[in-house]
This record gives sequence, structure tokens and C-alpha cells, in this order.
Amino acid sequence: DLRKIASEKGYRVSDNLGLGNCMFYALSEQLEIVKRVKIHHFELRRSLVQYLREHPKMVDGTDLFHFVKGHATWDGYLTDMERDGTWGDHVVLWAAANCYQIAIHVISSLPGLIKVIIKPDVPFDQSKHLVLGHVHELHYVGLQPLQGRA
Repeated sequence: DLRKIASEKGYRVSDNLGLGNCMFYALSEQLEIVKRVKIHHFELRRSLVQYLREHPKMVDGTDLFHFVKGHATWDGYLTDMERDGTWGDHVVLWAAANCYQIAIHVISSLPGLIKVIIKPDVPFDQSKHLVLGHVHELHYVGLQPLQGRA
């Protein structure tokens, strides 16, 4: 149960509407809290897809399309990801980490895979990070520190 795992790690779940946009809702909320960046989830989706258009490879030259499933082309993936309601994925998290130069900690409900950290490919402020919760294969939420904890 994600709520229990999050609580044990010092966080509370901040749920959202979802509707295929849950990752973008959660990222938008976290960006406002942690980096004081106010961006609507729809605009965030658009800007991250644009970031991926402009940065189709990792710093080491690895083609990001290698990490995409279910699409024949990179352009097809980006067109699909641009659509409202398309579920975000690990590639989008990589784009968010790099676009905003901040690490993203994902706390999972999946036993044995409690925390995944996505780090930008460039130097970043290690004192701050976004924290998302992930109900395995279903839903992303923002996680906020419990009262009195940071």
C-alpha cells in the first residue's frame, strides 16, 4: 500500500484526478512546491515533449527511443505523448529531471522496488528533489513531507 510506504518514509500522499495525466499533475505540483515553478499539467506535458524533441539522446549518446515500447518511431511516440490522457513514462521523468535540473525520487508501491531515483545528466542542486509516489502500473501522485518532517 503506497500510503503506508510513503508514511514510513515521512511523506503523505497528495492525490490527483489522474485521467491519464497523473504523472504530469504530480510533477506540476512538486515543481511548484520544490522549485517555485508554477506550470499547469497540460503545459508541462507540452514542454517536456518539446524537450524530448530537442534532446532525443542522453548526454552519453544513448538514443532515448531504445527505452520506448509500443511505438514504431520516435516521432510517433512524441505525438502520442503530446496527447492529453496519454500515460507518462520513465522517458518523460528523465526529460523532467533534465529540463528542470533536479532529481526525481519515485517511491513505489511495488515490493522490492521501494525507491527509484532519476537524476539529470548535468550537475544539479542535490539538496532538493521532487518526490512522486507510484501505484505500480496504475497511478502517480505527489508526496509531501509529513508535518514536522522535511
